[in-house]
Amino acid sequence: MRTGLMKKASLGLWLLVLLGVSYVAQGQQFRLWGVTSEGGDHGRGTLFFWDQAEGTFSRVHDFTPEEGSPFSSLTWQGDWIWGMTEGSIFRIRTDASGYEQVYALSRQVGWGPKGELIVHQGRLWGMTYEGGAHNQGVIFRLRTDGRGFTKVHDFDGKTGGYPRNHLVVHREKFWGVTSRGGAQKKGVVFSLDFDGTGYAVEFEFARATSGEPEGGLFPYKGKLWGMTCRGGAYNEGQLYYLTEDGLEFHALHDLEYPALGDMILYEGDLWAMMSLRGIHNCGTIFKVNPRSEKFTQVYAFDGAGGRFPEGSLTLHQGEFWGMTRFGGTHDMGVIFRFQPATGGFQKLQDLD
Repeated sequence: MRTGLMKKASLGLWLLVLLGVSYVAQGQQFRLWGVTSEGGDHGRGTLFFWDQAEGTFSRVHDFTPEEGSPFSSLTWQGDWIWGMTEGSIFRIRTDASGYEQVYALSRQVGWGPKGELIVHQGRLWGMTYEGGAHNQGVIFRLRTDGRGFTKVHDFDGKTGGYPRNHLVVHREKFWGVTSRGGAQKKGVVFSLDFDGTGYAVEFEFARATSGEPEGGLFPYKGKLWGMTCRGGAYNEGQLYYLTEDGLEFHALHDLEYPALGDMILYEGDLWAMMSLRGIHNCGTIFKVNPRSEKFTQVYAFDGAGGRFPEGSLTLHQGEFWGMTRFGGTHDMGVIFRFQPATGGFQKLQDLD
C-alpha cells in the first residue's frame, strides 16, 4: 500500500463508499474510498482512500491499460470493496490488502460499466454500458466469491440500450433505466425478475417527457425518482418521478444543467448535485421535498472549493461527502464534506 501519495491522482470521479472502521484506542473512525479515472502510474486512474482520523490520502492501486479506467462507483460487501473498470471486475479488502481482478470483461460479455454493483441475495449484479450481442450493454451477475459470472440480458436498442447506472429493488423485482433505446431512442425504464429472466420495458422516455437519463432510480414512498439529461425548459434534463407501477411520468423541476449522479435521502428530502450552474457556474448541491415537490438550491461551488461535482453524495453521521472533477488548488478536483443542517462546507483534499 502506498500511504499519503497524491501524485497524479487527478479528476476525481464518483464518490464511492464510506466504511466505518472501529479502532479500539481511537473510537469509531472511517475511511472514504474512491477512484479517479485518470492519473496514476499508467494514466488509467487510481483506487484510494481518505482517512478521517489522520486526515491523509492514500493511493492503494494504479489501474493498468489492461484493466482500463474506472467510471463506476464502489460497493462495500462484508470484508471486501468491489468495483469495476472498463475491462475488469475487481475487489480489495477493507484493510486495503489483497487487491485482485476477479473477472476480465470483454466486448462479448460486456464492456465499460458506468454504474456500481449491487448485492442481492448473496450475488452481485451489475450492468455494462457497451458490449454484448448488440454492443449496447448487458446485465450480469456473479457470486460474492468472484466466481460464476453470468450474462443474463443483452440490451438490443429497441428495448433499451447503453445503461449508465445501476439496478435497484422495487416491488419484488430489479428496476433500472437505460440512457438510450426505446421507440424514440431516449431511454427506457425496465424491470427484471430476481432470477435474471422476465426483462420488461415499463416506461419509454420521449421528447415530450425528456429523456437520456444517466443517473439511476431511487425508490421512495412508492415512487421511482430520477433525473434525465435532456428535455425540459433548458433541454438540460428534468427531475421526475414515476408512479409505483412505473407507468406515469411526472416532471417536478427543469434542470439548468444535467445532474450526473443519483439522489440520496436525508431528513425527508432527496439530495443531489448539479455539475454546473449556480452563482459561480461551478455546480450546486440541491434538494427536493417529495411531499411539497419544492426544489431548493442549497449550496453553490465556487471553484476554489471544487468545480463540476460528479457522482453522488454519500451520507455519514449527518454529513455529506463528495468529490468534484475540477477546481481546487490544482484544478484537478477536491474531496469535500458538507453539513446539510447548517450549510457548512469544508474542502478536505486537493487532488493533484
